[in-house]
Amino acid sequence: MIQSIEEEVLDGEKADVQYRYTLATNAIAMDVAFGDMEAISELDGVSCVYVAPTFTVDPLMSSASQMEEVAKV
Repeated sequence: MIQSIEEEVLDGEKADVQYRYTLATNAIAMDVAFGDMEAISELDGVSCVYVAPTFTVDPLMSSASQMEEVAKV
């Protein structure tokens, strides 16, 4: 599947594969341009394409547990 995406959607460029899931599903996570999602979804063998949620931690919260002495609990 990755090779098909590289050849048919990314014009021969290497895909930026982040993860491969094979235990409970057959899936891959990759960084692609938002505009390429429709072309990827139309490839044979692709059942779903979606934007994965991302999460960040506020830099001010990284030391909150030390300030509140949570580590002692």
